Amino acid sequence: MNENKDNVILVCHYFSGDKHAAGRYDQTDEEAGWWDSIIGPGKALDTERFYIISTDALSCVVNSHKVSSTSPRSINPSTGTPFGMEFPVITIQDMVKAQKLLMDKLEIDSIYAVLGPSMGGLQALSWAVLYPEMVSRCIPIAACDKLDSFSAFFPLRMGIQAIKSDHFFNNGQYYDKTEDEKPMQGLKNAINGLALIARGRDWGDKILGSRGFIEGKDPYNAIDNLYDFERNIIHGVAARASMYDPNSYIYISKANILFDLSNGFDDIDEAVNRTSCEFLFISEKNDIFVLPEAIKALHEKCLYNGKISKHITFDSPVGHLGSVSHANLFADELSEFLNRGV
Repeated sequence: MNENKDNVILVCHYFSGDKHAAGRYDQTDEEAGWWDSIIGPGKALDTERFYIISTDALSCVVNSHKVSSTSPRSINPSTGTPFGMEFPVITIQDMVKAQKLLMDKLEIDSIYAVLGPSMGGLQALSWAVLYPEMVSRCIPIAACDKLDSFSAFFPLRMGIQAIKSDHFFNNGQYYDKTEDEKPMQGLKNAINGLALIARGRDWGDKILGSRGFIEGKDPYNAIDNLYDFERNIIHGVAARASMYDPNSYIYISKANILFDLSNGFDDIDEAVNRTSCEFLFISEKNDIFVLPEAIKALHEKCLYNGKISKHITFDSPVGHLGSVSHANLFADELSEFLNRGV
């Protein structure tokens, strides 16, 4: 951080992410952070010029000792046991207010840019509205002012229902149980839906081919014989489901369902009018979770209200998920926006 503390960039993570946005904590890490392709020396988010801060959101779903997040896993001081479903309902704005407390602790009163993919973009937008005096640049990626009812119900509400209908859910009181007695199948079913819509309609055909399958496992011969596109999601989800906490998944889903940038204002125009930053909206052309036209509409709303705003698109083979996995596709535009006028 420079002496004036005016080179701070806040990176907000996506639904199933955490603060590990770049680099490796130690040699045991199998993978670098989720945005490592654009964070680092000489990259779009140049750590030789900018001071990058990344935090764990409230109710972060990642179940790791490296995560610092108040969530249903946290101990309720009144009972001495995890909150579980006694944890209060949270919002995206609550996540941002918690981040603001960190900025206050660090004595940071200006943010050069705030950005993030998907749910991270919702946080970025909330920063621009809640703390306009602090934010100079806002970069929501694959994010808009609210989800449409389709995306709010599938996969988010259906995911909540999948977890709660698991025999082992026990109203969220499972933290003292063995892994075999936790609602992991419900969680897997929830993530299956999220993984599908995040990849978009064409990902299976583009990446795996239309109807491939394992030799000797013809789907015509048995119900549980799978095509490659089915196996890719089901087995991929099963391999990483243990990384996530079912209760936290429920609360994060609810926060995304509730999100509405105009909440607390008469309408979206009033919310947008509060902002004083420049915007760069980035959408993926084939995104079926957060539609590109919804992002473009918010960009146009900013222009209508006299704000400086730009909208760009990129084309990823994995749709919405490309905002995380294919950040290199918009790195040049991102770098140009961050360096303009500097």
